[in-house]
Amino acid sequence: MVDSKPSASFDFNPMDAYAVARFRMSLDVDGEQIKALKPHLVSRAFLEHLKLHKKTSLLAGSDLTLAENHYKPFRAEKLQTYRHIMVFRAGGIGDLIFTYPALAAIKRLNPECRITYVTHRDHHSLLKAFEPNPVDALAGIPMPFEFFQSADAHLFLEKVIEYHPLAQSLDAYALFHRHVFQETDAQPLRLPTFACDANLLDQLRPQIPERLVLIHPRANSPFRTVHKQVWLDLVPALVERGYAVGFLDSPKMADKLDAFLAGQFPSLEGLYNLARLSTSLAHTLALCALADYAIGVDSSIINLFAATGKPCIGLYTCFPGALRLGPFPNATVIQTSYNGCGAMPCFHHVDGTFACVDVAKGGTPGCVAGFEKDRILEAVATKFK
Repeated sequence: MVDSKPSASFDFNPMDAYAVARFRMSLDVDGEQIKALKPHLVSRAFLEHLKLHKKTSLLAGSDLTLAENHYKPFRAEKLQTYRHIMVFRAGGIGDLIFTYPALAAIKRLNPECRITYVTHRDHHSLLKAFEPNPVDALAGIPMPFEFFQSADAHLFLEKVIEYHPLAQSLDAYALFHRHVFQETDAQPLRLPTFACDANLLDQLRPQIPERLVLIHPRANSPFRTVHKQVWLDLVPALVERGYAVGFLDSPKMADKLDAFLAGQFPSLEGLYNLARLSTSLAHTLALCALADYAIGVDSSIINLFAATGKPCIGLYTCFPGALRLGPFPNATVIQTSYNGCGAMPCFHHVDGTFACVDVAKGGTPGCVAGFEKDRILEAVATKFK
């Protein structure tokens, strides 16, 4: 058996999540083509999905140990010997952005090495936009097992944000770099920048007003989403100061966002619902490039916008915002003023335990409030010039 100990400094065997399977017929799984009877690397979650939906008859066979036998853990000290490195990170979107300095360092130290990034197909357009781009090819799961075997090293970046012992002290960019190189690369980190699709920019530009402040109000976690009252207080004040305000969310939230804007700001002009324009990550990135400023919660959008180099403000609840936006001088972090729980800062939105003191008492997280309008407007006056 090939040494399957992870290169990370925490206990994690990435191959526990994968298996090798053959299928009786050719299939399309999330945009990935599976050829009949050819071995493919699949997630064990996918096999469980087939079992749950009584579709195991599609399988011609599966092996839970074969992938681990062919796992070649990345070792920083062997980087110069690698000609093909396969990098794995499913998501989220912000985490993909955080991996950039590590990828750039790999390419700097071994320019001839080919990097294949394995992630969800929906994320490919974001990775294609890295500039300069250290990624040579993109792939997804399932993948032909022979392609998995063709790599000289497999670099898994899963669970770094969640479980690395330095996740609560290093900013996310430095964290992934440390995970990959330990302490063997002391060069300054190269932060991500993006090159937007020129055609998309031309297509969207006529729909974007001047002096646009992009607002991203919602995160996937209730611990990272600020209270609605923050926006009810802030938005009219921004419009009064001559800014256009554009709310950005996924297209599936566009109708709800329409209802929110009409219900809360029925007579306020200068508001825009940009959710329907954000049909892909490439569109979202283009909208960030066309806006002048941004105010957002702890989510992927504020991380994308920070990489544009334009002024932005991140509103952070229980989680220390400096660990996300700290490396960007164009970004301002506003941390909640709340500490009624006596447990700030905390990281519950990362590990999923929801061991929040306020929730345990039957309430809601108090940290989602504590963003006074005047404090945000002071940052707007300083930053948005």
